[in-house]
Amino acid sequence: MKLFQKVFFNNGPTAPPSSKLDAYFEEMFFHTPWTEKGTEKGTEKGAEKGTEEGAEEEISSLVYEAGDGAIIGFIGIIPRRMLLHGRPIRVATSMHFMVEPGSRSTLAGVQLLKTFFSGPQELSVTDSAGAVGRKIWEGLGGATALAYSINWTRLLRPSRYVLNLLARKNRLLRIFARLLRPLCPLVDAIASRALPHRFGKPAASLQAKDLDQETLLYGITQFLSGYALRPDYDSGSLFWLLAKADQLASPGELRKIALHNADGELVGWYLYELSADGLGEVLQIVGRRKSFCEVLDHLFYHGWREGAIALSGRLDPKFAQEFSDKYCFFNCGGPWTLTHSKNPDVLRAIYQGDMFLTRLEGEWLMRCKN
Repeated sequence: MKLFQKVFFNNGPTAPPSSKLDAYFEEMFFHTPWTEKGTEKGTEKGAEKGTEEGAEEEISSLVYEAGDGAIIGFIGIIPRRMLLHGRPIRVATSMHFMVEPGSRSTLAGVQLLKTFFSGPQELSVTDSAGAVGRKIWEGLGGATALAYSINWTRLLRPSRYVLNLLARKNRLLRIFARLLRPLCPLVDAIASRALPHRFGKPAASLQAKDLDQETLLYGITQFLSGYALRPDYDSGSLFWLLAKADQLASPGELRKIALHNADGELVGWYLYELSADGLGEVLQIVGRRKSFCEVLDHLFYHGWREGAIALSGRLDPKFAQEFSDKYCFFNCGGPWTLTHSKNPDVLRAIYQGDMFLTRLEGEWLMRCKN
């Protein structure tokens, strides 16, 4: 815990209290549905699938000790389950890769990552890597999954979005942005009339209902079968993930919407978090191929109605054209999604953009919130 506070918060006043960090690390690395000490439902499923897949306790976090026994390095590892062409495989998701600042000239980081890569998993992955971590990862034989490092953004209130960016720069620009804010509704109205397809009020044709756990589990089973590499969920793991998403979001900020067509058929869903400043982070968006544009339309309509100034999320390479057609813009400047595997079928699925990977499957949902 002390290493985490030192590396990520410089032991400053914004660092979470030790008691909170103790509880956080205990839950993340010992009490998830995929660990030996996880929830009852998670361990039951591992037992049902047999010793080979149930032995996920072999995938565990790693520490690096100096000669005097002090811990100077750490990499958190959470085992997950995925399906490769319908076959269960073991996945290790890494997070909080850190080395004590005064020891970064040692080989601690290299040795930690080498040991991690030599584990029993068929895929090692992280989706929140920085530039330094990426360099070490690639130097040891891993790769950057560029297609899964691209983020999309859809502007809903462009003038508010620009002022929000200015306000983050410095105090003077923040004052300037505050003075201009009353003009935003007028500017956005002009923009929507001048460029109605890009900035006009989004339309919605699908019927929305609250997304519950049963609907999500059904949808994952039905909609994701076309991916070569996809997550393997059961009711226990989904319940845990949705509960974690609710905990991370402030009260009322997490939106979970299931979408049906006029015949009552489920055609897609989305989950997104809306912050107090109006920026929405999409955790997951799924839709049938023929209905995906309508799902996007409804997401943008819902976000606009809720007061969002912009929505953003990780790009699913299979639907890059649809996001582009809906006037989303893309950026690829980190955080990076990094992978490592010795299985050519796993690598082929990643390189071909045939892996399903969202915020629910990575580090975003596992972060420690102050």
